[in-house]
Amino acid sequence: MRIILTLLLFISCASALNKIVIKGNKFFDSVTGLQFFVKGISYQPSYDPILDIENLKGDIALLQAIDVNLIRCYQADWTQNHDAGMALLAEAGIYVMFDLGDPKLSIQYSGPWSTSVFENYRRKIDAFASYGNTFAFLAGNEVVFQPGESISASFVKAAVRDTKAYIKAKGYNIPVGYAGADVPAQPKMMDYLNCQSVEDSVDFYGLNSYSWCGESNMEASNFNSLLQYSSYSVPFLFTEYGCNSAGSPRPFTEILSIYGPDLENVLSGAIVFEFHQEWNLYGLVNISSNGERTLLPDYYSYQTQIKKVNPNRLKMSEYTKTYPLQNCPAVTEPNNLASAYNWLSAAYPLPPTPNNDECQCMYQQSKCRTNKSFLDFTVESRPYRDAIENYKLSICPGENCYPVGVAPQYGVYGVWSMCNPYEQLTFAMNVYYEQGHGCDHTTIPAGISQEDSYAGANCTALPLNYNSYSLVYPAADPITGEPITNPGNNCVGGQQLCGETCYNPQQSCCVDNSLSAGKCTGTSAGTGPSSTGSAPTGPVTTSGSNSPTTSGNNAAVTENDTPRTSSAEDTDIGSVGTSTVERAQSNAESMMIPTIMLLSCVLAMI
Repeated sequence: MRIILTLLLFISCASALNKIVIKGNKFFDSVTGLQFFVKGISYQPSYDPILDIENLKGDIALLQAIDVNLIRCYQADWTQNHDAGMALLAEAGIYVMFDLGDPKLSIQYSGPWSTSVFENYRRKIDAFASYGNTFAFLAGNEVVFQPGESISASFVKAAVRDTKAYIKAKGYNIPVGYAGADVPAQPKMMDYLNCQSVEDSVDFYGLNSYSWCGESNMEASNFNSLLQYSSYSVPFLFTEYGCNSAGSPRPFTEILSIYGPDLENVLSGAIVFEFHQEWNLYGLVNISSNGERTLLPDYYSYQTQIKKVNPNRLKMSEYTKTYPLQNCPAVTEPNNLASAYNWLSAAYPLPPTPNNDECQCMYQQSKCRTNKSFLDFTVESRPYRDAIENYKLSICPGENCYPVGVAPQYGVYGVWSMCNPYEQLTFAMNVYYEQGHGCDHTTIPAGISQEDSYAGANCTALPLNYNSYSLVYPAADPITGEPITNPGNNCVGGQQLCGETCYNPQQSCCVDNSLSAGKCTGTSAGTGPSSTGSAPTGPVTTSGSNSPTTSGNNAAVTENDTPRTSSAEDTDIGSVGTSTVERAQSNAESMMIPTIMLLSCVLAMI
């Protein structure tokens, strides 16, 4: 009985904080009606700090002493119960902003919005949405960072759309945002994630800003460029800040602008980077190997500045301003991935909502498939994803792999592009197998593939155009507005050529080059590219990114306090991350082959 009462107490306490709501482009306390400004800190001193109860108790006192009302937690284990830790934070008046991704499963430049990433997001949402001090979720962090990586922005927008829809369906009412990098593509990313419709736009936007260094000012730091966002339609805040290039201690003079007359009408607060000291020297507190906490000069410097501010708080009842959505940025130079200023994601159509049942059904129907006992299907970090992508392209380059290909510049996505990398590789291997080859391929290490003569179960989850080898084309080119036809066969919107007639797989199927009523099933003749006329031309590539030397979309942290890496997707948990320069070089190398393929295929398509 005592355990049950204690648990109920924890849950009650975790719900004790007032709900923060959004009205216009401001946060408000739903009870007091006053505007809420975030005074946050990035908090990831261990693999899952909210489970580390003893250290959390001590850290809370340090957080309260610097007026922290929110922590940003990059990583938390959704398989565990967090009642105790969330209750402690709630009692201290501290909200939590959770990143939905983690080092193994997040949106990255090298891979799209997939079934396994979406499943990981849903699990994390379910684990934390019931706590009263869960402030918000972040659907991505610095995905667009290097030149050419805006090609992955559509996956972030799709993730926002699907995550918001899931939260609404579950009745959770938690806002979803994004944390962007302060790079040349940032203004367009900010517009892109808040355009077209509320359903696929962020509820708030965060910027990881490191341009105010030392004793700077609004002009020298370029903070004055932020003034244009006073009419941004949703709340805008810094999800990281605190440049340290001018040395230690950081003076944190930007705090007076963030929470003062300069920016209090633009920003809804900020999250300083970061609580604990790491190799990159952004910490306010040093944590020894035995867990002892030592306050650093940055702690006292931050404390001095944050104690000076008292921003003007609007009253929700008197605040009536609303602002329209942004204009979606136009795609520019779709074949040029080298420029940092090019925009490479069409706002419509967006990638499909990942459907695990359909992807699993495709996997089960494939007689040649990836070996689940050989590969860890729960990992989609960069090394795994890049290797799988290279295997896939080596097996079926060109038209045979269009169903797993994407062209975000044109809003074009293959029917299986929503599947995880291992399922996509299965599709490629099975295409090769069905062409009369064996299940083994010289470019794939032994053990990855397996042949299953019992495959082909009658799955009911297959999409109606399962056998279509064409991409689903948008109605019009997002750049020119001209109607799009499948090059070579003159068929529109995913249709294919059957004799001299275009057909839709939802209504009929092509057998021996003639139409047959009813839905296509199995591997009927005429459904492959060799018998459906000219296959559509379109790029077969995926792209995306993640973080600078500050924090990744979910920092890689070990249970023994190994510093998290500068780029979470570059490494598995516990490994040492690469530098920004190394990451840029690796990005360029890994994107070279798919980029060449994209250029040649897109040119053919237009």
